Amino acid sequence: MPDADLLRHAAACYHTAGQPAEAARCLALAGAHRQAGDEFAELGLDRAAADQYVLAGEPELAGWRLVHHAGDPSAARAVLAATDGHSAVRRAVVLTRCDVAEGVRRPPLLDTFRAVCALLSGADATAEARQAEEWAIALAEQTRRYDQAALVFAAAVRGGRWGAVDRWAEWSRRVLRTELTLPPLPSAPADARPPEEIDPMDVTGPLSL
Repeated sequence: MPDADLLRHAAACYHTAGQPAEAARCLALAGAHRQAGDEFAELGLDRAAADQYVLAGEPELAGWRLVHHAGDPSAARAVLAATDGHSAVRRAVVLTRCDVAEGVRRPPLLDTFRAVCALLSGADATAEARQAEEWAIALAEQTRRYDQAALVFAAAVRGGRWGAVDRWAEWSRRVLRTELTLPPLPSAPADARPPEEIDPMDVTGPLSL
């Protein structure tokens, strides 16, 4: 089997040459499955990306790619059923997205959004929280639950998530076609969390839901 370092070097060369598919293939052969999955995802090769995420031990990533991007909730459910995950919250978002894709009459939307908000308003700054936020916003858009999107963003702001206000403002412009107006937040050190007493629904202007 080719040396993993050589394969990574080959992947970099393919990138430079404008051949990302070959770069992804080299990364997969090198055992860099998460990176390979990200490369395949960028190319829109959703099933190939999901396969690599499974090999990387990221079943939730694989499930989301399959249901939200490939439109295959059955495959997403199969991946989650066959593997142990690392994140109950992300798994809940994926399964709820499967329910929506399958036309389930009453998917557990509110329970899922509450779980995401609880994660985001906590102290742990993890990649899991950032993904949960991103997926929850996509789920809110898919179901036109813009009120829940506002709550998710507000929880991210309250939890001191880096860039949360900017993401909320960009989403407001893109989806609602309006500018976001927030009440002034207390000044705090860059690594500090905003005070818990900030009401996530204390929003003035166009996003008062």
